[in-house]
Amino acid sequence: MRLSFVSVCILAKKNKFLITQRPPNKSYPLFWEFPGGKVEKNENFYDAAIRELKEELNISINQSNLILIDTVSHSYVKNHVIMMHVFLVKQWKNKICANEKQKMLWITKKDFHKINFLKGSELILKRIKSNFYGFYL
Repeated sequence: MRLSFVSVCILAKKNKFLITQRPPNKSYPLFWEFPGGKVEKNENFYDAAIRELKEELNISINQSNLILIDTVSHSYVKNHVIMMHVFLVKQWKNKICANEKQKMLWITKKDFHKINFLKGSELILKRIKSNFYGFYL
């Protein structure tokens, strides 16, 4: 079994959530997801979240801005399991910019059903909609 570790960042502002679209040249092209990415060698989940948000969105955050709200896993194909730490992020520095030319949207939880999300996001989306995490924006 192959195991990948991923930091998922839910950027939240004024009852909206930022989502980004995967580029056409990556796996699962054009699906939507929350920002974040794989934990690299010699990184922890927090370091990966900070690095990925800087690389993808040009924003700076401190570890104290990352609120760990969940750990979920998803199995995609052929014994490949993704283990995700889910962080809520409500504060950052710099204006959000699509550094990788990816599409971005701010959406409400009422819009989730209209978006073609990665399957690994389904439990997170369900938990946001049901207020499982208990955060109010």
